[in-house]
Amino acid sequence: MKVEPISGVVGAPITAVDLSQEMNDTTFAAVHRAWLDYHVLVFPEQEISEEDQVRYTQKFGEPGTRIRKVGWSEKGRVSHPGTMLISNIREDGMPIGSLPDGEMLYHSDGAFSKRPYRYTLLYALEVPSVGGNTLFANTAKAYDALPELLKSKLANCYAEHRYYANNNQDVETRSLSGVRQHPLFISHEETGRPAIY
Repeated sequence: MKVEPISGVVGAPITAVDLSQEMNDTTFAAVHRAWLDYHVLVFPEQEISEEDQVRYTQKFGEPGTRIRKVGWSEKGRVSHPGTMLISNIREDGMPIGSLPDGEMLYHSDGAFSKRPYRYTLLYALEVPSVGGNTLFANTAKAYDALPELLKSKLANCYAEHRYYANNNQDVETRSLSGVRQHPLFISHEETGRPAIY
């Protein structure tokens, strides 16, 4: 297994690991350590099934499920309730997946949940040659960069998280997950490192 940092901020590709195969505990411990150190891991040139992705996800803990109170466009295309198919492909005029008409705004996956997601795993099947970029921010480094006075002033503040980063206040959208308040600053449960949440 080889881990090489992408930058001094976030991210590292990991090579010589095949996610379509069962991962032994030693390899997973090294992958997990890399995640703690670099926050975003990239496993290039993988070919995995949804079952492989779910199995690998289970190494990190119990996979979440998505609460769907509106139509499920991915039905029949994904089998695990925590899997989300993101696609701009349409069949018979209907989207085959979620988020068909544009990129998502800045967000933190599951921040609106009572128990926010600890990990998010993405697997790209087909990507455009231009656009469609997924960007990540290191919120621990962002915390480090805050002036001490601001850290002190905001130390006991909370932020309100809603499903989606828009101003849609209709009852149907709000009912998808509700509204949650979480501390503005959190400490990672394993490393103890503070971050902006």
